[in-house]
Amino acid sequence: MAGLNRGSSVLEPGQKWNANSTDYILLGMAIEIATNRRLGDLYSTRIFKPLGMNATSYLAESPKAGAVVDGYYTSKKLGQNNVTGWNLSQGGAAGGIVSTAVDVAKYVEALATGELFEKAATLQEMLDFEALGDAVLKGYGLGIAEFNTAGFESWGHDGKTPGFQSVWFYVPDAKTTVVFLTNSGTCQAGLLPLLAPATLFTPVQ
Repeated sequence: MAGLNRGSSVLEPGQKWNANSTDYILLGMAIEIATNRRLGDLYSTRIFKPLGMNATSYLAESPKAGAVVDGYYTSKKLGQNNVTGWNLSQGGAAGGIVSTAVDVAKYVEALATGELFEKAATLQEMLDFEALGDAVLKGYGLGIAEFNTAGFESWGHDGKTPGFQSVWFYVPDAKTTVVFLTNSGTCQAGLLPLLAPATLFTPVQ
């Protein structure tokens, strides 16, 4: 799931902030150096296996033939192109995870309940959103975005590579997780949270 990248301006230290995929890639490299372990191993032992995400892996190369569904990128000039062989090493910690909707939901629910953390306060730090004034994103915290959904609160993230996109969001009041995966790199998947009607999410008493 790729990092946020909504702007390319250079910011002065201590003034404002902007997240992008490069930040996540560098963070992943720093984690590997600090632990002396490969990022894929860390994901597996600390997240995937404990949560039972058996159909999820970290991929730092091109997928093997038949290992994933075909991914497509469409442009006016070149038409529809099969880009399944795209090398995911370009994604790194920002987007090198291959998963299913069921497994992503397991991750989101562990995140929302605090199961993923040693300290419960970690989630609250991630949900300390800074207002963005963006049409799609209301705010951004530590790796989690607050969506501009109408009639209900939601947070989550979207991401994309040339042939695939993912969007997931969690509705705290309804304790509901929504996951959407597509093998199109060009459809407007990131708008999904804004299109969801509030009537889908009944608050849990």
